[in-house]
Amino acid sequence: MFVWVLILAFVFFALVKLRTGGGAGGQKPKTANKQAVDNECAPDDALKEDVLVEGAYQSKWMFSQNEKRAYYKLNEIAKKHDLIVFAKVRLFDLVEPIRNHPKYKSNLYRIQAKHVDFVLAKSNLVARYVIELDDNSHQNKERAERDEFVDKVLTLCGYKVFRTKEVSEEEILKFIES
Repeated sequence: MFVWVLILAFVFFALVKLRTGGGAGGQKPKTANKQAVDNECAPDDALKEDVLVEGAYQSKWMFSQNEKRAYYKLNEIAKKHDLIVFAKVRLFDLVEPIRNHPKYKSNLYRIQAKHVDFVLAKSNLVARYVIELDDNSHQNKERAERDEFVDKVLTLCGYKVFRTKEVSEEEILKFIES
């Protein structure tokens, strides 16, 4: 019995030594290039992430030309009426699912990757007005269903939603005052 305990202990320590890179004398094996040596200290996940991120992304314009024009117009209107414009606001920044709801996770997933084009807030930073620019993409079935869902969620949470193709001061004022 004692012999088996010794054999198991020897095997255990040998496996631990091999796994931690402790070859003969407890030293790490030598590598051919310096970068490989430096990377040996980095966690495996970090190396994998660097490889996956490098060359995987590029910058892009924040606004389309239509959104840019609308932003400038909204900003002028907002200044005149003591409002603040926020652009590309996540739906999750405006509403959140109720924690103990039986479909909490489903409700969270339905809003987490969505945003609205513009939010108008009063000077106390309380947002109440949502403005969505509807270009031609809003006419396809999936987009229309998405818009209907977003509008319903926002309205039920106390926001006023206005959809338009082009921003005009007259329409925005009528929307805010209604």
